Formats: sequence, structure tokens, C-alpha cells
Amino acid sequence: APTPPAPPPLSLVGSVVSGDDRVAVFRDDRTRAFVRLRPGESHAGWVLRDIGRLEAILENDRETITLALPRRSGGMP
Repeated sequence: APTPPAPPPLSLVGSVVSGDDRVAVFRDDRTRAFVRLRPGESHAGWVLRDIGRLEAILENDRETITLALPRRSGGMP
């Protein structure tokens, strides 16, 4: 069986969705650096396809993955 592709080395830490301006902020799990991406931009072989208030959709050549903001203890992200 083929080996599944590795997930993106990113954790979603924030997003800004305001009219036509949309930016997702990630933390690179390997370098611990913060990365800001707009739809269509890429990092580590993954392209940001869409941003919602609570999630970001990333795509590479073989798969699509949705990263969600971590939930706070009060139940709201």
C-alpha cells in the first residue's frame, strides 16, 4: 500500500476575515516561526486554498486538509 503523505508542518493559530482581505497565521512546527498566508500562497509544499473564521484549507499535489483553530477550555475557539 502506498504511504500516505505527511500532513503539513503547520498549526493554525489565527485568521483574519474582513471583506475581501483574508489572512491565516500558522506556526511552522519544525522551525517554530510564524507564517502568514493569503489564499493561493504556499509554504512547505502546501497551498492555502480557503480561510474561514475557525479553519484553513490547505492542499498539496495529492490531498486536501482542513486545519482548525484550537479550542479554548470554555468551548469557544
